[in-house]
Amino acid sequence: MLAWRLSIQQLGMLQRFPRAFFRLASPLLQMGHRMSYSTYASHPPLSDLHQTMPSVQFISLPLCCYLMGLFRNIDTLIKFHGLLIVHGLIGNLLCDTKLVGVYGALGDVRSARMVFDQMPNPDFYAWKVMIRWYFLNDLFVDVIPFYNRMRMSFRECDNIIFSIILKACSELREIVEGRKVHCQIVKVGGPDSFVMTGLIDMYGKCGQVECSSAVFEEIMDKNVVSWTSMIAGYVQNNCAEEGLVLFNRMRDALVESNPFTLGSIINACTKLRALHQGKWVHGYAIKNIAELSSFLATTFLDMYVKCGQTRDARMIYDELPTIDLVSWTAMIVGYTQARQPNDGLRLFADEIRSDLLPNSVTAASVLSACSVSGNLNLGMSVHGLGIKIGLEECVVKNALIDMYAKCHKIGDAYAIFHGVLEKDVITWNSMISGYAQNGSAYDALRLFNQMRLYFLAPDVITLVSTLSACATLGAV
Repeated sequence: MLAWRLSIQQLGMLQRFPRAFFRLASPLLQMGHRMSYSTYASHPPLSDLHQTMPSVQFISLPLCCYLMGLFRNIDTLIKFHGLLIVHGLIGNLLCDTKLVGVYGALGDVRSARMVFDQMPNPDFYAWKVMIRWYFLNDLFVDVIPFYNRMRMSFRECDNIIFSIILKACSELREIVEGRKVHCQIVKVGGPDSFVMTGLIDMYGKCGQVECSSAVFEEIMDKNVVSWTSMIAGYVQNNCAEEGLVLFNRMRDALVESNPFTLGSIINACTKLRALHQGKWVHGYAIKNIAELSSFLATTFLDMYVKCGQTRDARMIYDELPTIDLVSWTAMIVGYTQARQPNDGLRLFADEIRSDLLPNSVTAASVLSACSVSGNLNLGMSVHGLGIKIGLEECVVKNALIDMYAKCHKIGDAYAIFHGVLEKDVITWNSMISGYAQNGSAYDALRLFNQMRLYFLAPDVITLVSTLSACATLGAV
């Protein structure tokens, strides 16, 4: 209501100088509205604005701020910013803060910071606007240094700032800075639920689940977000059983779970291979959620796959409204791990016809299925597709070496092995095992000695493959 009254007042003020204002505003607004759908589109020449530049001096600062709020394009804002500089309207705290906010809203955080740095005495609100746009543009690495600089000028802080800093510490895994912020929160006092939840999340993501639990127990009025953050912290830190216990406490407290809560609980069931509990959660979700999101459905699919229930997983897969790369890959991986390679290959072929392209995990799983089934032709097709779409990750190369070796194309396997610049232990294992399985025991032993020259520590699979080659030669 206040914003509406302010707009009416501003429109009334415009009547005092309609021609001067609209000669300036019309080209800018037309430019902004025409360019709001695509950045840096064509726009009228600046000469149209040059004719109206003298009229800027007649516009008050509140009207300038109002006009800036209407811009939907960075080019328009830059031109108007130039007009403000020429006519000496820069240097006012209100105007500069508005410029920082509008540059940030249009995604140009660098220009927003340049305007901020030119402000002689930014107030607390100006600092808050700048740090907010760092946060909203996911520039977490800039948030903490900016906050520390702010603390040198202002000792005051509010819950919004604390929430932003805690989120940055969570994303950067900055436990030291996070503890400092926690001390400042305790000193200021009166943290709201967002700050407390931010502390739980920060400690959980930094691996300090005991600290998360201590903060959680301090919250008197726990909501679904704080419960979910604590459950997620347990699951992320390999304390899945504690997560399930906490979920039961949450239900006893009559707090309704949301999809994120259920996602964390399903991840806990997946880690514990707790199929019975997972099925109960699935039934609970069907009963209490009108329509499962793609994220939640894929989480259930992954749980069934990792518990070896490919039939239940396929039922969920077939009910998905749209098939995305994550669900497709999860289903193929499930078939491969369950020793059902032909089902995985059929699913791969079906979706390839629908123009869904694989990523490195999908390709590696399909190649593994080709290895088990001996399907050389499809494996070669996947190899060609990987070259075409640029799947050059090491996991794909390792799967190709294994596939060609198991399909008795040891020469092709070695050609790929030789082309891998940064070989890991799996790369060496795939080639050594391939030689041993194809009766090339001497080559397997030669490659093992070569691996040792590169100071790579062999693992159990390396030793088993090498001993197999030795057994073939009777040299055990």
